[in-house]
Amino acid sequence: MEYRELLQNYQNDRNQETRAEEILKKINQIKKHKEKMLQLFTADLISLNEFQEKTEEARSELPRLESELEKLRSISFENKNSEKILDEIFRDTPIFTDIHTFSNAQMREIIQQIQIDKNGNIDVYLNVLHPC
Repeated sequence: MEYRELLQNYQNDRNQETRAEEILKKINQIKKHKEKMLQLFTADLISLNEFQEKTEEARSELPRLESELEKLRSISFENKNSEKILDEIFRDTPIFTDIHTFSNAQMREIIQQIQIDKNGNIDVYLNVLHPC
């Protein structure tokens, strides 16, 4: 996995956590609304038709929200794994103050590949020394 992608995943994780919290809040609101309607129905305060009408959103929206929440949790798990990989890379990579003091062998331990595209953009691929 490319270093830039790992960092992007880490940054996106914060947004995904916020989105997951919003979805969970909406799921809880829908469940509370559905439970309230069920209580009204069982107390014979609303008819079966009214109960079905008022809980239609819950029947259609709840599975979609739960599916989206599961996807976000899955992505979050992958990102946390990315974070562990980054921690491993930098924990085991020697801290240096001047790159000019590195030998070729030391550079090869850290850098897997360097690519430069037509526009002059540089991609540096790091070796994963100890994958999680």
